[in-house]
Amino acid sequence: MTLEQYNQLPYDYAHCAGTHCEKASQCLRHTSYRMLEISTKEHYIVLNLYVVMSAQFYCS
Repeated sequence: MTLEQYNQLPYDYAHCAGTHCEKASQCLRHTSYRMLEISTKEHYIVLNLYVVMSAQFYCS
């Protein structure tokens, strides 16, 4: 994902910090989380990993 593509995501797009998730490499929410390193966003939404992992929910 490029920074330009990242900047096109909605302002309320939920990011996922689930680095140990088996689908992290294919997950847009995790990819967007990794983009925070180069982003200039001051605010963003992050999924609650305890809920994600306990429900065996995978990001889309």
